Amino acid sequence: MATPNRTQAALISGVKEVVDDAAVLQVFEALQDPKLQARIASASLAAGLKLLADAGRANVPSALTEGHSGDRFRQAIGQRLGRFKGGGKSVFAAKAGLNVGRRAVDKDLSALIGKRRKVGAAAPHAALYALGTSERKQKRGRRTGHMTSNPWFARATAQVSGQAIEAIKNRFVIEVEKAVKKQAKANASS
Repeated sequence: MATPNRTQAALISGVKEVVDDAAVLQVFEALQDPKLQARIASASLAAGLKLLADAGRANVPSALTEGHSGDRFRQAIGQRLGRFKGGGKSVFAAKAGLNVGRRAVDKDLSALIGKRRKVGAAAPHAALYALGTSERKQKRGRRTGHMTSNPWFARATAQVSGQAIEAIKNRFVIEVEKAVKKQAKANASS
């Protein structure tokens, strides 16, 4: 059996923590291919992340100012699964949130060069809106006030976190069954 690399090992151990079905885990262990196990784990986690991101998009608050909408916030919500560098360490993580893996499309630049070009975050102010700000003052001394926090994304994801875990488990079972069928078909033809 090949030994998994660090990314594959992190993926596999992360999914094993969520899935509590011993029979399915035993079949998963019997696959003995780290790449296949990592692909199954990745697909399973992606199903849960999609559910969290969709819940966040569905619960974007309506704009208080006339002429504005929550479209930029909806565009800014994304999910990402992979290795991230932080604090001098490389960490494998699954993220869903504001300005995660999403970028705005620059329509002017896209029209100029003839292909779709993405630049920056879709809603760079989203964190200020979600987390709030303290009293601020400009360099000239003018006070700009404060913004109270509105943790709508955290509330939305908290509501569906149980469903996301179930989605991960269900997708895991489906992916393991597909892998077993594929291996059986390959063994039968050889």
